[in-house]
Amino acid sequence: MGYVREDGYTIKTNFERYTTRLNVNVQPKSWLKTGLNISGNYSFSNTAADGGSTSFVNPFFYSRNIGPIYPAFAHNMTTGQYALDANGNKVWDLGNFGTSTFGIANGIPNRPTGGFAGRHALAETTLNEPYFKRIAASARNYIDIIFLKDFKFTNTVAVDLQNENVSRYENTLVGDGAPAGRSQKQSLSSYGLVVSQLLNYSKKFNGHNVEVLAGHESFNQLETDVNGFKQGQSLTGNTELGNFTTINSVGSSTDKYRSEGYLSRLNYDYLGKYFVSGSLRRDGNSRFSKESRWGTFWSVGGGWNLNKESFFNNVKWIDLLKLRGSYGVVGVADGIGFYAYQGLYNFANNANEPGIVQSQTSFLNKDLTWEVNKQFDIGLDFALFKNRITGTIEYYNRVSSDLLFAVPTPLSSGALSLTLNTATMNNKCVEFQLNSDLIKNKDFTWNAGINLSTVNNKITKMPKSIPEFVTGTKKYSVGHSIFDYWLRTYYGVDPADGAALYIPISGATASTLRTVANKNGGTDVVTTSITQAKFEYQGGVIPNYYGSITNSFTYKQITLSALLSFQKGGKTYDGLYQSLMSVNNIGGAAHKDILNRWQKPGDITNIPRVDNGRATDFNATSSRWLVDASFLNIRSLSLGFSLPKPLISRFKITDAQFFVSAENVAFFSKRKGMNNQQAFSGVTSNAYPPARVVTAGITLNL
Repeated sequence: MGYVREDGYTIKTNFERYTTRLNVNVQPKSWLKTGLNISGNYSFSNTAADGGSTSFVNPFFYSRNIGPIYPAFAHNMTTGQYALDANGNKVWDLGNFGTSTFGIANGIPNRPTGGFAGRHALAETTLNEPYFKRIAASARNYIDIIFLKDFKFTNTVAVDLQNENVSRYENTLVGDGAPAGRSQKQSLSSYGLVVSQLLNYSKKFNGHNVEVLAGHESFNQLETDVNGFKQGQSLTGNTELGNFTTINSVGSSTDKYRSEGYLSRLNYDYLGKYFVSGSLRRDGNSRFSKESRWGTFWSVGGGWNLNKESFFNNVKWIDLLKLRGSYGVVGVADGIGFYAYQGLYNFANNANEPGIVQSQTSFLNKDLTWEVNKQFDIGLDFALFKNRITGTIEYYNRVSSDLLFAVPTPLSSGALSLTLNTATMNNKCVEFQLNSDLIKNKDFTWNAGINLSTVNNKITKMPKSIPEFVTGTKKYSVGHSIFDYWLRTYYGVDPADGAALYIPISGATASTLRTVANKNGGTDVVTTSITQAKFEYQGGVIPNYYGSITNSFTYKQITLSALLSFQKGGKTYDGLYQSLMSVNNIGGAAHKDILNRWQKPGDITNIPRVDNGRATDFNATSSRWLVDASFLNIRSLSLGFSLPKPLISRFKITDAQFFVSAENVAFFSKRKGMNNQQAFSGVTSNAYPPARVVTAGITLNL
């Protein structure tokens, strides 16, 4: 049994969970074994709404962007005293009081646009009531039957049940629910059933070891959703739907999903030297139509323990030298929803008149099928000097074809996007891992390890009907990565007048062009208009290399360990920084870098002049906001102390260790506060950053 409680570092963010688990294994006969694992958990939390990255109720967006001069509570600007309501309570400074609200005297100013007049993240988070509850249970049963000595039949059944209740109340004073107040209730349930039957044959003879597996598995999932949304609050303190007068929406849904597969596998080795394996499976998935839902996938692999060959008998310093390789084909059907191949419509009833609106392509896409990954892998495992040094060198090449993408469609189609099998993409990776006991003696050991990886991603084929398309800050086209930025090219700042300059498109309007001197003594033609700026590839998210470093020091009963992760290269599009460098966000916060703006002719800077009338041209989306994504992260530190045996043995304790650890200790990046690990897409957002967690405890073995 277990219990967990965590309080977040923003208000209305906490979490509690109760868990229990029972595991029973029984073997009534030598040929029969069965077991049952049952677990359940009940969790509930306050989950303060963030409303998306740029929502007013998002505490990270709001506090980062509002001018720091504005108070949480209203003051009388003449007397300096807090403004109080009729009951003597402080009044939230909503920034839009005008001349008199709540009976407050004149003198409370309105906030300008950048000061988020009429919104207040602290007040909204305090007054709103977000709530989440989940009950989950799962059961796993297996039966092993051994027969004819070398055969084993296994039947497994796994059931997962889950129910979630979400409740959100938005207050009558400020925010999206004001002034009427509104409440939303949602109940979601999920049921999953996995059944498999496996037949295994295993035989050892004369140095040969053979294992053969054949089986079948099926998965069934059922999801239901019931929700209601009403506004017009009658009484305070009651968030149930009956306390609200007007129905905004009521809905329900039922979703079904099923997959089925037939599988087989062969493993063979001889004398622990030579290894061969192969697998074959046939899978069907209800996400695709009957004509194309089945796919066949397979793999082959082999290994060779060179150190067990006779020609290595005299090489005593090599403990392991294993060469291995594999090639396989795997199907992918994730991330496209349950009904990607079907024509779908949403109900759009108007009062008492029924209606529908197209939500997905209006035709049956029978050709939609599996995304296929074909991967070649080769690696070398080694251990040297009585295992003082161990490591792996590995290379893989993955070709992903028929990639499943939601492709933008013409407005005339009536649908916003269409899921298709589109591009072919290639991923190549080299990975190196090395561990070593650098120092090892009676009282002191120092173990260190490093992991390095490089990744190369490239689109090698696009459909003829869609040779390229843009999504966000990226553009998909042959020869480029899906993580390459496609942005207008920022040139710099004109020292003469502080204007933002861009590389112009061919045929740019002459009135926007000017000639400037470059660093090489020549001149460049540039444009001052963002609409005349040229789109170009601007590098990508993927770093030159990334990895981690581990260190562990042990001195007698004391152990100190650390884990560091790092990345070199790659780029992040820092939209958060961009929002703080705006020149027309009156009343909003500004990054301190704006102090380095152009101010007089001859100033050399990369930050344009502050010009409210040219905000669009000076601060628009462009390569200006790309920043080096290199970072060093101290992920964890841990210190442990084993209590002396003579001290604990009198209490019949065989081992006891006290420990203290810290997670997310420090993060170093090009720009302070920028979290490069937030998303692999390379785009920043106002999200709950990882917390620094300090843990202390003691472990006992009796």
